[in-house]
Amino acid sequence: MRCVCHIFHKSTPAYACVESNTKLEIKAEPYKTYTFMNERGVPIIANTADNTLNLAICTVGKQTVYAYSDSTLVGKLCIQAYDVKEVKVHVVRVNNGNMPSVTKLQSELNEIFSQAVVKLKLDELEQITIKLDHKFKHGGTRRLRAYNDDQRKVVDELKNRAEYNADDFYLFFIDDIERLDDEGNPTNDLIGGYMPVGWHFGFIYNNPKIAYIAHELGHGTLTMHHTFSDETETFSAPKESTDNLMDYKGGSLLNHTQWQWAHESHGREWFEEEEDGEMILNIGIMRKYLKQIHDANSEYKESLVLNVSEGINFAYGITIELEDSVKLSYLSMSTYKNSSSYSSIKPYEKATKVESDSLTTYTFNAIRPKFGELPPISFTIKTDEKQVFEDYLYGKDIDISDKVQWVSQFDENIFGKCDCWTSACCRRACEYMLGNTNIANCEDTVIAKDAPYKTQKSKIVLAYFSDNTKKYSKDEYNSETLIYDKNKIDEGFNYIKNELQAHRPVLIGVHQTNRGNNPPNNKNRATCHWMIVVGIGMENGVKYIRFFDPGRKVDNHNDATSVDNKLKYDSNNGCYSGIYRGEIYTLTEIIKY
Repeated sequence: MRCVCHIFHKSTPAYACVESNTKLEIKAEPYKTYTFMNERGVPIIANTADNTLNLAICTVGKQTVYAYSDSTLVGKLCIQAYDVKEVKVHVVRVNNGNMPSVTKLQSELNEIFSQAVVKLKLDELEQITIKLDHKFKHGGTRRLRAYNDDQRKVVDELKNRAEYNADDFYLFFIDDIERLDDEGNPTNDLIGGYMPVGWHFGFIYNNPKIAYIAHELGHGTLTMHHTFSDETETFSAPKESTDNLMDYKGGSLLNHTQWQWAHESHGREWFEEEEDGEMILNIGIMRKYLKQIHDANSEYKESLVLNVSEGINFAYGITIELEDSVKLSYLSMSTYKNSSSYSSIKPYEKATKVESDSLTTYTFNAIRPKFGELPPISFTIKTDEKQVFEDYLYGKDIDISDKVQWVSQFDENIFGKCDCWTSACCRRACEYMLGNTNIANCEDTVIAKDAPYKTQKSKIVLAYFSDNTKKYSKDEYNSETLIYDKNKIDEGFNYIKNELQAHRPVLIGVHQTNRGNNPPNNKNRATCHWMIVVGIGMENGVKYIRFFDPGRKVDNHNDATSVDNKLKYDSNNGCYSGIYRGEIYTLTEIIKY
């Protein structure tokens, strides 16, 4: 057996837990000169090539190795040796409950408990079937009993079997439970398992990850309290602040004081609080991350800052409800510890990796990763629930193009033979598409020229010329520079989003480079054309608005309504622009009705 020991300051010793009657190899920092001594001050000779100490650990007990540098104590290693503590555990399905294979379960549990020189021997007993006229209930006993009526039915059934041994431990695997509070009322809190401290019967719910099963066995077989319990006897820390097995973060570490506790004799605690034997599946942090990403995508944000100060790895095989009645039957989440505590991600990112036929992983990579290319956060769900998950997390681009009938400003069948429709009536055609049907079928040129506009409440100006009163010629217009109002960008996009969500298209003005005709000299001189917004969305992390163009001939319907007709957000200039008909079109104003 080998233990790697780094040199610590004498006030912070290192610890090693080892099995008795074994050899321990200790590796100190090579190429440095240390003198090693035991607790009696007797020198221990190390291999001079790499500072390796070889110790024979024969009996149960403690011993310490001290490291000196130039007669100064620079570190120490506290070694605790124990005989292997063997624990017999029987696993039992209840009503066809799910559970891992016994081989896998024993292997992974022993990997955890080997820290304390504890070895579990598992076998599977014939399943138990109990008849209930309700969901299996957990809780509701306050401090009067360790197990409630449903749990006692399972325990009593087991005790009636010939193979029952009062000295062994038993884990019952059950699905689809209902949790009750102290008063016996249903609660939505989730729970992974329950095993009272020092008791021999544990209940595992909905087949959680191995660490949660080990957590319950820590309560039962090793009589350990939670690290945050007032009654903890070994290692104390705030809830969810450590990776300790007896905390609620899903970790698997055991402290050196817990090693010792595991090998001491402790009795059953008759009146312990029920919660102290429970493993609560705190999915609040998962809901928080998912909601933050959901909200960021709902607002079409290009980046999102997440607090990833703690490394987390959760996996739940239970039904989890998110907002809007979204339900997932399996959800796994992992994050990586980040030295800066915060990491920026792209919330729209859909980097999916199908790990198997049944599971799909979504990984959000840090924009500026702190540890190489490690992603700060990833989620794994069942593949057949992808659509539900994506609809919640990413939302959908808004598109009401199927609710807007495109028309050409040159359509004589709609607007009649009116002079203005061949030149400056794109706005009136847009208003017709908005629903101002009083413009239709007018052969009277007076009516056409003075068509009843929809009542305009206000407008949002996003781009303009320095001189907004000048009468521009074609050449002057084409040479003029746009001035952008970046402060209005969010207001404009949000107005468009809200209108589209209400199934109302939006009238916008645009600027065109290299305009071929003299400009109409609108009130906003930068505006030379009017179009209709019928959709918004996110494309490769860039927000866009989709438009219908009335300024195309009747037979150009497909081009005028193409899904490629988009003005995309330009973060450098603070504007929406895009290539259309070979020219650059830029959003200049939004008319509010």
